[in-house]
Amino acid sequence: MRFHDMMNSVLVLTLTASMACAAESPRAYTGPAPQLPPELRPFVRVTLGGISGYGGASQAIQDVLALERRTTSVDQAMQVKRSGLMAATTLDDFLALASYAFSNPSDAYRAALSRFIAQNVASRITPVDDLSKLLVLEARTTTVDDAMAVKAAALVVVHDLPRFEMLTRNAFSNASDAYRAARSRFLVQNIAASLPPGTDLTQVLSLEARTSTVDDAMGVKAAALVLVHGIADYEVLTRNAFSNPTSSYLDARARFITNNIGRGLTPDASLDLVRTVEARTLNVDQAIAVKTAALIAVHSREDLMSLARSAFSNPSADYLRRVGEFVAHAAGNLAPAP
Repeated sequence: MRFHDMMNSVLVLTLTASMACAAESPRAYTGPAPQLPPELRPFVRVTLGGISGYGGASQAIQDVLALERRTTSVDQAMQVKRSGLMAATTLDDFLALASYAFSNPSDAYRAALSRFIAQNVASRITPVDDLSKLLVLEARTTTVDDAMAVKAAALVVVHDLPRFEMLTRNAFSNASDAYRAARSRFLVQNIAASLPPGTDLTQVLSLEARTSTVDDAMGVKAAALVLVHGIADYEVLTRNAFSNPTSSYLDARARFITNNIGRGLTPDASLDLVRTVEARTLNVDQAIAVKTAALIAVHSREDLMSLARSAFSNPSADYLRRVGEFVAHAAGNLAPAP
């Protein structure tokens, strides 16, 4: 009887108790076993045994895979794989060892391979390894926990935002909601270490767009405050990261703007950009808070006139009244004209 045929009927009975623990983690993808995302497909090749890795595996790993093809249960297959760990001294070797040894693996086999990858990948990664290979490994996992374990292990390869951007891509073409939520949490928890001085804030917005909750989105913005050195930076950071933002997102962004506006203000701040940022607030108190904070950049009556202009195309009567009060108070604090 062929190996994959046996799996469909009896192999569930041969799984170790560890599978019960793995089942507690949600599936990383929806529907049948996924195909690799298009951007990862050039990095793998198909062999008689299934999906293999970059280039050729060492002879020792090839021998292990040949032995694995003679096993008749998932437990046996994983025991043979574990016997090859000593020979898998590089990520390329591990990528090959962690490939499918069978052309039509069962769900039970995929689940066991997923755990094998998550449990052993960290010790095979060096800081100079190729992230594309790690994404291919992640694409062989079947649960959210295992997928995130591969991403966490791969952090050692990440030294800047472009690498972090690659690491936080979807490894599945049909990623589940649970996977996207876990990726969102992973992103916000780890982005701070990938923001060296000079990082492009528009790239930060691209990563923010991968978050799945308002809190995570604001967490990305908060982490990126370290990159803000003036109102131009702050204007970029406080842009929408989503093409169709929710009201909850816009509300949280408005609070973020007023809570952190001081980080973007210097004595030479552009008052036009201040008004651009102010226009992203949602109530009068928030708008006046931005104008008040920007007084640091007001050095003349002309500056005050610029700051006092409406940031909104159709301002409310309450807004205009409050701006009038703001101007009257601020004008009294200006140095007298020479």
